[in-house]
Amino acid sequence: MALALENKPISKSLQYNVAKQAARISNDEALAARNADAALQEKALMRSNWMEQLDGLGADKRARKDGLMAREEASLAKEALVIVRREQLKQQLEAESALYRQQLAQMGKAVYATRI
Repeated sequence: MALALENKPISKSLQYNVAKQAARISNDEALAARNADAALQEKALMRSNWMEQLDGLGADKRARKDGLMAREEASLAKEALVIVRREQLKQQLEAESALYRQQLAQMGKAVYATRI
């Protein structure tokens, strides 16, 4: 009978220790879950800051690229305008010289042209 009396306090203290251990484990699990959530949020924040910084750099880069492209387009447009204007002037000169020759031919005169 002495044995039975000794087992009861041990079983109660064992149950108490097991319950205490279970509570500690559940608290540790909750803390680990909170830490994991915090790490996830920190990672997401870092990623968003990084993306925001990239967007800023990308916008600057895009603005420089757009400016360079606009200058290049303006330069090409200027060259094209010169070529078109030159061709129009050649056509106008040919038309005026043909008209001038025709008027001289009507008057019975000729134009002296040398070939180079």
